[in-house]
Amino acid sequence: MTLTTTTSAPASTDWDFLDLAVGDEATVDRPTDGHDWGIPSTVALEDGSLVFRYVVGRRKSSNLYVSKRYLKRAKAKSDGRLLSRFIELADASDDNILAYARQYGRLGLCQHGELQHLVSDYPDCIQRGRAGKFEEPTDRWRENAKRARTLLNGIAQFSKSGRVSGQTLIAMSTQLGLSATILKRKSNAGRLLILAETSMWLRGFRVQPVILYDRRVKRFRYRLQGRPGLGAALAIQIMVLAGQSKGIAFCSSCARLYSPKRRPNASYGSYCATCGIKASWSDAQRRRRQRAKSRANAGGTRS
Repeated sequence: MTLTTTTSAPASTDWDFLDLAVGDEATVDRPTDGHDWGIPSTVALEDGSLVFRYVVGRRKSSNLYVSKRYLKRAKAKSDGRLLSRFIELADASDDNILAYARQYGRLGLCQHGELQHLVSDYPDCIQRGRAGKFEEPTDRWRENAKRARTLLNGIAQFSKSGRVSGQTLIAMSTQLGLSATILKRKSNAGRLLILAETSMWLRGFRVQPVILYDRRVKRFRYRLQGRPGLGAALAIQIMVLAGQSKGIAFCSSCARLYSPKRRPNASYGSYCATCGIKASWSDAQRRRRQRAKSRANAGGTRS
């Protein structure tokens, strides 16, 4: 069982994350409460950088003399290969990185491409998207893909033996700007680095539980969400793998976190084992009554 790769096989230590892989296609991704996010209208490769451009459009307003400006954007969503394909970008060509960015959008890096800067939220280097334009060097994409791959290696090693190899320990401490020499003296160094690095991804992309109103079923729903969408989706996947969970989602009935057996569909409810088919059937009946009521009201209005 191997992940698809476009480069020659790396050292064996670079493949530890495969122990986390599941399914026939060996994907490390886990089912999560998927949500979609906006992506730029156009993505181009210019001088070794990905250039994301949001086209500005105009929407008619109720005021005849005013039109509202908005950014035209497409939609992307988390799927079964999001993280698996991202870690492959560590050794990928610019064209492969461009293809990935066109499908999933921008990573959300600052001007320096440093994940730590997103955590501290430095005002001088966060990209503001002037004129709807963002730039992210492909080299920085490779560095962050390698960073994610190194973290997954550490998670895989720790899940097997409770320890992280010296090579992975050095790589993770370097990424965090810590002294590997001091960390090697600590018996729990691997666990501390996994905690720190995973927290870095979650904090950097502002992952947090949010409550949303679903107009389709006319009720509030809970979801893990962050910004931008791609970075947050990757951070959630890393968090699930670090917790050695089969997946994560909010039950549409009791609102508790649970591990889904398959990837939830954002257009429908997802239910834990306790609520199960009974809650699903009850919600389906309520939606059916709402549709019937809407059709009846529409018919009365026309008459």
